[in-house]
Amino acid sequence: MAEPLEASAPQPRFEFDRRPLGWVVLSRLKRQVLLLCLFTTFLWIRSLTPPQGLDETAWSALSIFFLCGALWATGALPAAVTSLLAMALIPMFGVMSAGETYAFFGSKVVFFILGAFMLSAAMMATGLSRRIASVFVRRFGATPRRLVLSVFFLCAGASTLMSGHAVAAMVFPIVKDLASA
Repeated sequence: MAEPLEASAPQPRFEFDRRPLGWVVLSRLKRQVLLLCLFTTFLWIRSLTPPQGLDETAWSALSIFFLCGALWATGALPAAVTSLLAMALIPMFGVMSAGETYAFFGSKVVFFILGAFMLSAAMMATGLSRRIASVFVRRFGATPRRLVLSVFFLCAGASTLMSGHAVAAMVFPIVKDLASA
């Protein structure tokens, strides 16, 4: 016959971290410390005089290239954020004008619509689109016709302030929440 299992001592629900406090803090801030070191190194390299044969703009472009390469290699920032950072740093440090820089990536309208999609994603993530949709349902939801007309007027009013593509990107999460309500 099998022997009865002996009651074991209850297991602790947590463990104490016995490392020194400095190590604990440093281990939790690895990414921030790495970013601080990379950006400090970038600014230090930028402050150096360029090697002979390189002018100031070439030195800036080279230092931006190495910063982005280090950020991509370490994964300290997501690749998309690093790419956008490179596009922002090039005009900031005078390598090219903003118009020339963005011309390689598309027109200014593309970045405007990209910004509208970012705002749209933020509206969905924070729940703002749900709140706006609930206000529309309360104020104009007596009949489906009034609700549709209110969305039409919202789009018409917003179109006076921004392009139609941006309005579509901004109104989409509101209409999506209206449809699910």
